[in-house]
Parts: sequence; structure tokens; C-alpha cells
Amino acid sequence: MTRHLAPLALALLFIFACNTQSKDHWQLAKNEYAARDFLGCILEINLYLENHAPSDSVLVLRAHCYNRVEKHEKAAKDLLHALQLNPTSLGAKLEFARLLAYQGDTLAALRHLTLPSTKQSGHIVSEFLLERALLLFYTKKPDESLQCLHQAIQADSTNPDAWFLRGAFYSSSLVDSLKNFLQPQQAVKDFEKAITLNPRYAEAYFKLAQTQLNILKDTLQGMKNLSYAIQLDSHNAGFYLVRAKWHILRKDFISARRDFNTVLNLNPLDSTAHAGLKQLQ
Repeated sequence: MTRHLAPLALALLFIFACNTQSKDHWQLAKNEYAARDFLGCILEINLYLENHAPSDSVLVLRAHCYNRVEKHEKAAKDLLHALQLNPTSLGAKLEFARLLAYQGDTLAALRHLTLPSTKQSGHIVSEFLLERALLLFYTKKPDESLQCLHQAIQADSTNPDAWFLRGAFYSSSLVDSLKNFLQPQQAVKDFEKAITLNPRYAEAYFKLAQTQLNILKDTLQGMKNLSYAIQLDSHNAGFYLVRAKWHILRKDFISARRDFNTVLNLNPLDSTAHAGLKQLQ
């Protein structure tokens, strides 16, 4: 009897291991998304779906990542599938609006971003409002955009992107139409809140650093936060280029040269890095 139970036990153990591994892939996908590694998120979702039937939430997350890496046809396919599974999916409708925005049809995207009820709250509602805020910003309606950002935070105060985007709005001093909205101290608070909610938010560290360096003239803290951003996203050439510029302003030419060389390791044809190294000769 024991001899017959052994294969069964092994089979059950295998099934348990597969289920555990699948769950791990879904958690890993969410971790990769939180770290803004969209390709990594797609990979983990693909592995997860090898052992699980697709759900609308899984397909919407993968579609979002496809949109972010400009694979819009794959995003559209996932979204159509998600809506077949759940025709009322707010997540799928939101991502369709993003897809339209990526394709340049801003007005159609705004039409897709109408909530069934203004009293709704939660993460997906917050995301709806954030996307609407971005589109209103691009259509030069800053007052309405800022109102949507406030509403997004009210809908889900744990959404780091809501705090990040409001911070970006308050620190956008280079845009003439936004100079009346400039609140750098509030921007710093918003970026810090985003980082508290997502400690791996490299873009938030970067925007925080830019606000401190360019507006508040806090070079020491700004350079520190810029370095944090680079630690979290070591393949972002733009971060190194900004830090190299500030190294030059501080006459730290050795560090500037090191950052320019790092950029060229990432992208050998980067003209800004080549020009920077030539300037330092």
C-alpha cells in the first residue's frame, strides 16, 4: 500500500509546488510593476498564466505594461480579452483610454475616462482621475488637471502615483502656464509621500532631486536623492546625464567623466555624453 501512496504523494507535492510557484510569479509580477520594470512584469505574468486561466485584472496589468513599452497591438488584444471576461471592468476601460492617448487621440481618450459615479473611490478610480489629469494637462487645462489630481489623492491616498504627479505639477516651473501653480515645498512633500508609499520609486527620487537642485537650490540633498534614483534605476541614462551636469557645476570633473562613460556603456551613440566628455578634455 505504501508503494502505491508514494507516487500519489509525489504528484500532490508536484501540484502544490506548481501552484505555489504560480502564485509567486503573480507576486513577482506585482513587485516588478512597483519597481517600474515593465518587461519584467510581463515576463512574470506570462509565467503565471502557464498554470492559471487569465482574469481581467491580470490581462489589464499586462496590457498596461505593453502600453508602457510601446507594444500597443498586444495591449489591445489583452484589453479585448479582458472586456470579454468582464464587460464592466474599469481597469480595461482605463487602459483603453491610455492606449488611445498613446496613439494621439486625446479627445477619444477623455471620453473613455468618464466614471459611472463621482462618489466612487478606490485605486482604480484614482487611476482614472490621474489619467484624466494628464490628458487635461496636455490639452492646456491646468486648473481642471490640478482638481483631478486632488480628487485622485482623495479617492486613494495610498496611491504613490497620485502624490508623484501632483508633486510634478507643483514643481513644473519651466512651463509658463504653470508658474502661478509653483509650490516647490509642497512638491517636495508630495514626492516624499510617494517614496514613503513606494520606497523603490526611482522617478519620485529623481523629480525630488530636480526640485531641490533647480528650484530650492539645495545641492547637497538634491545630489543625495539623485544618487538614490540611480541606485534604484541604474540603467536610466537620463539620470546619469543630469548628475554629470551637476558634477561639472560643482567642478567634480572626475565624477562627471565617470557618469558620462556610464551613459556610453548604456548607449554608445549618446551625443550628449560624447559632447560632455569632449568638454572635459
